[in-house]
Amino acid sequence: TLFRSAAGAEFPNDAGEYACGQEAASLKWLNLPEVQKAVHVKVVAPDTEFSFFGNFYHYNYTALSLLPQYKAELLPNFRILQFSGDSDPCVPYVGTKRWIDSLEMPVSRPWHPWGPSSTTVAGYSETYAGEGLGSSFTFTTIRNAGHMVPRYKPAEALHMIRSFLQDNTSA
Repeated sequence: TLFRSAAGAEFPNDAGEYACGQEAASLKWLNLPEVQKAVHVKVVAPDTEFSFFGNFYHYNYTALSLLPQYKAELLPNFRILQFSGDSDPCVPYVGTKRWIDSLEMPVSRPWHPWGPSSTTVAGYSETYAGEGLGSSFTFTTIRNAGHMVPRYKPAEALHMIRSFLQDNTSA
């Protein structure tokens, strides 16, 4: 299966590459009246188009860092799965790992390979102990996957998510 970018370049569906220009196709699709109706988006002005750029959403920064809120509100109360493709040029997993390390959580299961079987390595994972009952934080990488993990490695992504939801720590 091939993906064709807005510029006409073709990429295999499992290429592990981010085809520049994907936003253009998404914008065209999101601006179709039937799509906006289907996703229940209120069209504010008839001649206005949705855009990924600009300040159309009037977002105001309220904090330089949300680390204190993560530590106080999310980590004690939820099981969290954060995953990254290890071939993601947009958001490299090492930066995500650095951010997670800054949360200073105790490691409950150190960095280890994971996969659908004991002989197949689909990536690496580390689990941190949460402070609340049943809470934890799992960081998982998916081998040879780009930014859109389910697109590049659908079977591995499904296995990872199923394992997390079933609380299967052997995966």
